[in-house]
Amino acid sequence: MRNKWLIVLAVFLSLPAFAAKITVVNLNGPGEGFNDATMVTGVHGNDGTTLGAQRLNAFQAAANYWGSRLASDVEIKIDAILEPLPCDPNSAVLGSAGANSISLNFPNAPVADTWYPAALASALAGFDVSMSSDLSASFNSDIDDDDPNCLTGIGWYYGIAVEAPGGTTSFYDTVLHEIGHGLGFATLVDFATGEEFGDPMFGFFPDIFESFLEDHSLGSLWPSLSNAQRVTSAVSTGELHWVGPSVANVCQTVQAGTSGTHVDMYAPNPLEGGSSVNHFDEGMDPNELMEPVATTTFQDHLVRAAMEDMGWRGVVLQTRSAGDVDNDGTEDVAVLAGDFEKAFNLVFVFSGDDGSEISKIFFPTAFAAKGMEILPSFGGTVANEVAVLMHNPVTGENLVRVKDLSSGANLSLITYSDSLYVVEMEIVPNFGGSAASEIALLVRERGGLNLNRVMIKDGSSGALLQTIYFHNTFISFDIEVVSDFGGTAAAEIAILSRRCIDQVVRVDTRDASSAALLSRIFFPTDQVPLDLEVLPDIGGVTGTTADELVVLGRRPTDNFVKIKVKDASNGVILTDINYSSTVEPLDIEIMADFAGTSSAEIALLGRKPSNGFVDVKIKDGTSAVLLEQLVFADTRLPYDLGILSDMDGGGNDEVSVMTLRPSDSQRRLPIKDAMGTLLWSIEVP
Repeated sequence: MRNKWLIVLAVFLSLPAFAAKITVVNLNGPGEGFNDATMVTGVHGNDGTTLGAQRLNAFQAAANYWGSRLASDVEIKIDAILEPLPCDPNSAVLGSAGANSISLNFPNAPVADTWYPAALASALAGFDVSMSSDLSASFNSDIDDDDPNCLTGIGWYYGIAVEAPGGTTSFYDTVLHEIGHGLGFATLVDFATGEEFGDPMFGFFPDIFESFLEDHSLGSLWPSLSNAQRVTSAVSTGELHWVGPSVANVCQTVQAGTSGTHVDMYAPNPLEGGSSVNHFDEGMDPNELMEPVATTTFQDHLVRAAMEDMGWRGVVLQTRSAGDVDNDGTEDVAVLAGDFEKAFNLVFVFSGDDGSEISKIFFPTAFAAKGMEILPSFGGTVANEVAVLMHNPVTGENLVRVKDLSSGANLSLITYSDSLYVVEMEIVPNFGGSAASEIALLVRERGGLNLNRVMIKDGSSGALLQTIYFHNTFISFDIEVVSDFGGTAAAEIAILSRRCIDQVVRVDTRDASSAALLSRIFFPTDQVPLDLEVLPDIGGVTGTTADELVVLGRRPTDNFVKIKVKDASNGVILTDINYSSTVEPLDIEIMADFAGTSSAEIALLGRKPSNGFVDVKIKDGTSAVLLEQLVFADTRLPYDLGILSDMDGGGNDEVSVMTLRPSDSQRRLPIKDAMGTLLWSIEVP
């Protein structure tokens, strides 16, 4: 079923206050809405025994979704109510949500004289700027009443993070979408007049959402347009674009709905109140959460990137093999995880021997953590080091902070220009002459140039060793290190890129010390590239001594999932690995060989949206034979796949999957032997 999303905005002036966490405020009276005592049976991920409890559980889970992805040390309050809303046999207002207040020129505001929704303003300011609930949300209770005059034969489904069965519409998905509007995915511009929000006495000002809207036909952003031009632009189909750098970076995940590196916004003619401008275009392929029309499956890559463009700090959940931090002969695991309530950036180290916490390392709270990698030890202890890539959305600063994994001691601080958009980080085996390995950072110039480059700096001194430039007509979005086949003292840098205008996909490999181009390998244009990994050389009749490139892709036309393994030097296809089209591929990693062939194994983390089924399929890198299928909880959302060196002495690598339970945001890291035995299930604080 396809239903129109609708939004409503309520705007008031803001005043300061203080708070500390996220909350859903139930505004229903006894026996109504969220308090309806009608007995029901449990559904996927929702064990509420009454209709009201299931409604509230699903709403809270949708709120938890956003809380798990956006960092704030200030409480976000959502006033929520279920009540009768307009409905007829063929259509209904499902619900609406919006910001209760807005602010401008508050402390730490990234852009002056610009309106921000209350929740975002408080997150940036570090204190509550509104003294009231940040959002208001109302949803239609009549859809559950079996009223033949209200969506005949269709009711709400209260399962969490899973497709709604036929004849129902997902309450969780609907709430998820509407909360996105209330957190900032909506403009305050009056479409009838083109006027920005304000008044004649104090002035009219743009909002932060509007600041990233471009009328392509005029080549101008909305804040610089006249009122009349904004009215015209709102109905300029194909000409209204989102131009934020974070969204541009993920345009490689979109097969349709973009114009170059700009993402199309919804601008039908005539105007559709509540839908126009405040959504990505309905032609997005794959479907996106913030399109104007609800679909059974969708991704959230673009909306999370848009939130980052507007100033939200993202939350990263990531795992890495940490080495033997406590020196007990067992490999340990590092977990990068933000504190949802206090916006701390934390790296936890857990013992591979018993799953206990070894250390907890704090990183600056003013920055958004974007990823971590592990460096071989150079800090004077037996432990390795952890490098965390961070970005400050207020100042634009980019940095990598390196700390010792056992003591937490600061070892180095490596800074980068605030004119750069940082994409990803990798560690390069040392060629700089110091005690530390090098840090390779994939970055892109902010602004119109879109220059992609990799900056390689010494991990201890921060000295710049090399800058490698890549094509500016492509969006580069993944970086990997290839074992040396260029004949210098350094390894190679491989960059996965896509040209969004015609979907050309390629991997360029350059020498880390000389920057010389060593190979340029192309991959299918009908496959949206999702991930790049490097497989140790498997040779073969047509292979060279170089490592292999592993690219995970998905064909949007039929959801066909494929991994292609190509020689990094000559581009010859060595292995084709196919997967079910019903699986949403999330991550791939390389495992040390345990099948007795000439190659390592490839592990794919996937989830079925239809039933929440989560598994890791391990296939041989040469034969593509399925070796193991590790199954994880279907009521948890998987975030990150990690491969850990042998913990249990069984001779094989271990598999970890960072997961989150939507119902209460509990984070858990199950670790399984490659043969499927559960070793530890670590609850991450």
